[in-house]
Amino acid sequence: MYQAFVNASDADEYFKQALEIIGSYSDVDYAWLITPFCDDVRLVRSYLVSPHPGADINIRDVPLAEVIPNSERLSKYVGACFSSQYITPSAIGIPSQDFSGPSQQIMTKIEIKTGEPMLLGINYADPESTFDETDVFYFSLLANEFEKNACTLQRLKNKSLLFENSETPMWCEDLSELNDYLKDLRKQGVQDIEEYLANNSREIYELLVRMPIVKINRACLKLFKVDSEEAFDGISKNLLGPGAIAVFKKEIAAFWNSDDSFKSEFNFVNAEGEIIIVELKIQIPKGDREFYLVPVSLTDMTEQRRIDKKLKETLLRYELVVQGSYGAIWDWNVVEKNVYFSKNWCELRGYRQDEISDSQEEWIKGIHPDDAPRILQAVQDHFEGKTEVFQEDYRIICKNGDVKWVADRGVAEFDSEGNVLRMAGSEFDITERRLLDERLRLVASVYENSAEGVMILNKQGVIMDVNNAFEKILGFKKSEVVGSRPEMFSSEKKHRSSYSSVWSGLKNFKQWQGEIWNHHKDRSKRPSWLTISCVYDGDELTHYVGLMTDISQIKKSEEMLYQLAHHDTLTGLPNRLLLNERLEQAMRYALRRNRHVAVIFVDLDNFKFVNDGMGHAVGDKLLKQVAEILSETVRADDTVARIGGDEFLLVLGDIENPENVGYVAEKLLNKINSKVTIGDQNVRVSASMGVAVYPNDGEDKSTLIRNADAAMYRAKSSGKMNFQFYTEELTKNAIERMSLEADLHDAISNNELHIHYQPQIDIKQGRVVAVEALLRWFHPKLGPVSPDKFIPLAEEIGLIEDIGTWVLREACAQFKRWQAGGLTIQTLAVNVSNRQLQKGNFPELVKTILDESELGASHLELEITESMLLENPEFAVQQLHQLKKLGATIAIDDFGTGYSSLSYLKKLPIHKLKIDKSFINDIGNNGDDNAITEAIIAMSERLSLDVIAEGVETENQESFLLQNGCNNVQGFHYCKPLPATEVSSYISAKRLNPKS
Repeated sequence: MYQAFVNASDADEYFKQALEIIGSYSDVDYAWLITPFCDDVRLVRSYLVSPHPGADINIRDVPLAEVIPNSERLSKYVGACFSSQYITPSAIGIPSQDFSGPSQQIMTKIEIKTGEPMLLGINYADPESTFDETDVFYFSLLANEFEKNACTLQRLKNKSLLFENSETPMWCEDLSELNDYLKDLRKQGVQDIEEYLANNSREIYELLVRMPIVKINRACLKLFKVDSEEAFDGISKNLLGPGAIAVFKKEIAAFWNSDDSFKSEFNFVNAEGEIIIVELKIQIPKGDREFYLVPVSLTDMTEQRRIDKKLKETLLRYELVVQGSYGAIWDWNVVEKNVYFSKNWCELRGYRQDEISDSQEEWIKGIHPDDAPRILQAVQDHFEGKTEVFQEDYRIICKNGDVKWVADRGVAEFDSEGNVLRMAGSEFDITERRLLDERLRLVASVYENSAEGVMILNKQGVIMDVNNAFEKILGFKKSEVVGSRPEMFSSEKKHRSSYSSVWSGLKNFKQWQGEIWNHHKDRSKRPSWLTISCVYDGDELTHYVGLMTDISQIKKSEEMLYQLAHHDTLTGLPNRLLLNERLEQAMRYALRRNRHVAVIFVDLDNFKFVNDGMGHAVGDKLLKQVAEILSETVRADDTVARIGGDEFLLVLGDIENPENVGYVAEKLLNKINSKVTIGDQNVRVSASMGVAVYPNDGEDKSTLIRNADAAMYRAKSSGKMNFQFYTEELTKNAIERMSLEADLHDAISNNELHIHYQPQIDIKQGRVVAVEALLRWFHPKLGPVSPDKFIPLAEEIGLIEDIGTWVLREACAQFKRWQAGGLTIQTLAVNVSNRQLQKGNFPELVKTILDESELGASHLELEITESMLLENPEFAVQQLHQLKKLGATIAIDDFGTGYSSLSYLKKLPIHKLKIDKSFINDIGNNGDDNAITEAIIAMSERLSLDVIAEGVETENQESFLLQNGCNNVQGFHYCKPLPATEVSSYISAKRLNPKS
């Protein structure tokens, strides 16, 4: 509490101000002051006057006995000083030698209107110095200036008297901390003060209890029923009643909005524990200094509100009568000491109405023993007028011993003399509500204080609430995520798909848990362990609850340990441990998919000479560069490992044709066998490689690595700078394939490629209706090369587009020549590769070739396979529609061997299906093939599609097809593929019938 408006320090301040005015004009060494304000009147406060203007004034307290050693003369000296205007020691008969300090002094008594005298003096330090008229003048100036400053004391005291004697209860608050708090909120950029206050009640409460009341008047002491400010201090911490926080928030808002004033009702608790309702009025300060002492006037509204409440309670009595039948009603005749209990009241306790007497003791004995004293006291308080309404929650004991909670509410009726006549009310069973409230409080405490992030979602998967830990884990405030879906935390498509598995798991198993990657508000990726469960109300899904744990540190530690355990420290490549894991995975995958895995053992040639001749530092840099070369040359899914020294091991997985590994090995050799620049030195490096292929060369990783190592040593013994397969056959095949690849590049320009045509026959009508263009390669050394061998090779090395374009152009030109020669064939069938179709410009290419050959598009039939529709199907269908627009027709080749959906098939712009020869081969011998062939023919008829069987070689096959409605066929039974020069003569000479 602010105890006094003026004290000794104030007098000091006034005196110092006076000294600062005259200090630079006088040669006085000391000035001193004796004031009754001082705690010890035996002290003289001495001020050393500096000769330098603006310098600090040195203050010290000197015992008066040092100035006047003779204590017998002390009272005479001081008394004389306080009774005289000017006085020196000699004037009252005190020898100068009695003064240990100054030898000459001059002093005066200052009479302030308060009637409290102060003694003021000056002196020289030099005993030889004497006072003159100038010193007296400066001394008078000092005294007058001090007296003027001291008058401030009187004004403050007058103001204090007005405050103290006011009949209006008032106090003064120090609101400087509130002022600082509002400034801080503005710096933080708070815009909506009401929203901020609503979300920070604890912070507001802590601010409220910190703001001191620094002065209260007598009327205010009376209002709170205390007799002194000390007593008020004792109850000040317990003043706040219900609703204090809500009112204080309104007060803060008024200060925030710079209103002129603030007025509101506040519930306080006085010294006797009574709640009093007070209207506060505050004139809101405008300057920072005014916040330190803000007057607050208080108006006692307790009686007025009691009257208002009485009126409401009177109305409530009538309302209870109307609504009483919904609760357990009781009506207590206090005079006669009997009670009416309604049927519901009795049943609530497990009794029939006839089992309950009308005695008031019946009610009392049913109250739980632990609650009875409190409830009876509450009734007594109501009877004594301390409460307007009897309203309590308490426990009751039922007939069967169960305990229930009830909410009881009643109102008493009084006569004119204040005696209680009766009391009526009702009670309700709140047992479930109490249990639920307790559970909710517990859940809320766990929810908010959990170290793990919690999110609550509605059944649509939209976030309704998150706890504080959730905000810390992902950095988003609750307001930023409520109303959104959890997928908002996944910035990448692959992570969003993770939430798809979450919803799928919840649908099937009611719970999902696992690792999931989210993005933090700062856009960094954060791994979390998420457990999310369904919440049901009966059988109805109402919510989802997710529990999220930040596992970032765990993942970092795992990654660090994994890196150290599985990677080579020099090159960063996988070490032997990780290599074995990768090789094992590749072998399992190959086993499932009927593929191969290649292991390439790489050993640098003459690396020892680099280490010995150029130093280990150069050797280490060389190893790093070789590691980069190997990694850049192979596919991203392949593994390059360093297993020690200058040895590397490569694992190439998912290989369809083992012969292709030779191409990769050759490429690696070319990359490595070159000059490498390390610093300012050029180093020539080469390598020897050994290749082993799973499962041919070993069915376990140890065998594969051992065989690859053996093949590598064979390469070294063969002169180094080469690679060897573990088996001679694979080595021979790989060399043959590379040679074949080189020759295929020149096949078109060397006129080694030719087109043969196989007739397609309508066996019912006995005539050729179409021819299919089939590519053949006649190698100058190897002779005819099987299409099954060179066409896949052309696709792998990217030549199939050029070859396909050449075939289409040559076939169209030939067909046009046949037409010009009078040969009547309806259709030319040409096979199309997947690369041609996926390139994007195939329809334009077809149109160009048709225009060049002047062949009508209706004569061209393009054959595609089912597998071509599985890769980028939307684009493929788009291309097919463009081809159909040109007028060309589309046929599905090898139908039945792929995985096309029948529902998808009917949407394609096709007109013909070709039954694959694998089904035709076993017609008559295999029931499944018979059934499949019959089904394809029947389906074609239903879909209004033409159908043709390829690979027909026997009369039995022909009879079966004809019997089941397939009239169009092709195969060796009729004719092998013919050169273009023989087609015309064949058709003209034969005029085939079904038997020929």
